[in-house]
Amino acid sequence: MLDDNAIREALAEGGALAIVEVLDLDVRNPGTRGQSTGYKLRIERVLAGALAGEALARHYGAPLTPKGGRCAVALLATDRFEPALELLGCEDVTSAQTEQELERRIAALRR
Repeated sequence: MLDDNAIREALAEGGALAIVEVLDLDVRNPGTRGQSTGYKLRIERVLAGALAGEALARHYGAPLTPKGGRCAVALLATDRFEPALELLGCEDVTSAQTEQELERRIAALRR
């Protein structure tokens, strides 16, 4: 789930929100406290911020979405995973209705 806190943080800190396709993913240090998952993303549509083409993103923990999945993401440039962006949250996008609901949530949080 792409929760409201992740959306707020991305908006407040100059991050980005986008609809993406997961082109590839890799898991580092599986089964440990330091496990992290990286994603190669194809940017389909930017909802806030500035992104284009492809991006790399990473977060601590298990994968949030599968390779080939389509999802909405909140991303932020931090030192933690440089050169990848930090993935703050992810939500599977299965329909145009899901996208519209997400756009309404983002608009409400911008106020």
